[in-house]
Amino acid sequence: MKTILFIRHAKSDRPEFVSDFKRTLAERGREDAKRAAIRLPKEFLPDRIITSAALRARETAEIFAQTLKLADRLMIEDSIYNADNYLPIVQKIDDQYSTVFFVGHNPAITEACELLTGNFPLRMRTCSVYGVRFALDSFTAIEKLSGSEVYFDFPK
Repeated sequence: MKTILFIRHAKSDRPEFVSDFKRTLAERGREDAKRAAIRLPKEFLPDRIITSAALRARETAEIFAQTLKLADRLMIEDSIYNADNYLPIVQKIDDQYSTVFFVGHNPAITEACELLTGNFPLRMRTCSVYGVRFALDSFTAIEKLSGSEVYFDFPK
């Protein structure tokens, strides 16, 4: 059994003259990320947290990792920032892990959830968490429509 939680980065600031890649979280985003991590059921604690290299995604992942006391499980994956399709990235996850978080960006993160489950999680708002479970023993076996939605949460 494999589980992936897709987390859209939390609300970011939009300062002038700062590149998209270097945008930081807004205060509301920091609060939302902490609340989302606290609300997360223990059954979904990750073996690995994989995040985009973009600053707002890294900050979101770091808040989840710190809140859940899992800072040693954090890994930056540059390819997530410009990912059009998460499936090749998912299929490369080491099978030693059972539950993995992906912290990334729209529209790709919403499209990944739809591709893997056939369900469309409305548009993943900032700091949304969408859990997908696979009745498979290997991430390499994950294909389109092979997962089932098991969790959905977003800031209220």
